[in-house]
Amino acid sequence: MIAPLLENKKVDPAVLCVDDKAKFSICVLSGHVGRGNFFTEKLSEILNNIPVITTASDVSGTLTVDILGREFGWILENPDRNITKGCAAVVNETKVLFIQETGEPNWWPLDRPLPKGVEYSISLNNVQPEDYEILLIATDRSNVHKTHKEHYKNSVLYYTKTLILGLGCDRNIPFEIVENGIYKILDENGFAIQSVRAIATIDLKKEESAFLKLSQKYGWELIFFRQKN
Repeated sequence: MIAPLLENKKVDPAVLCVDDKAKFSICVLSGHVGRGNFFTEKLSEILNNIPVITTASDVSGTLTVDILGREFGWILENPDRNITKGCAAVVNETKVLFIQETGEPNWWPLDRPLPKGVEYSISLNNVQPEDYEILLIATDRSNVHKTHKEHYKNSVLYYTKTLILGLGCDRNIPFEIVENGIYKILDENGFAIQSVRAIATIDLKKEESAFLKLSQKYGWELIFFRQKN
């Protein structure tokens, strides 16, 4: 029934099923990307039955490389680059290094030790990429592929939502001018557009069309500050 509708794991929806006796809620498809595991847990709570989740990382209680940090808005730089390698490295408990330049510290429960094989660092400096099966890098920089070429080749990169843009402009400035200016400034300073979380400006700009359009287009929060006398 569903087979003709399926394409690949990046776009397939979650598919759940329940047995005839309603004893089990089962995740059949897209446990991670489609949030099937999450919805299976929720359905199980509603039906008061047993959730059945079979994805290897969840069964072993380790990192989920393909959706790491998703609850914080982290974005995979490229869902096709090194993901399978990263998932295998974590599940097989080979040497993995998580480098957190930016982002929320509770990406992993703070009261639990890191999974077997996973190490932690706050910087790429002094890291030898050949010492690890894979590097997992959380950053808001767009230039890792330039500043750390060998590290980048052997990595999965996550853009954290850590940047807030402070903006000001002339009234009724064209949207394209503001947008192009943002891209230019971010590029010049090596920051990723994917890591922008919000726009901050004075409250007089609440109705500025360019800012409203930016917020709508990119999903950025608008933060307003009262102008001081």
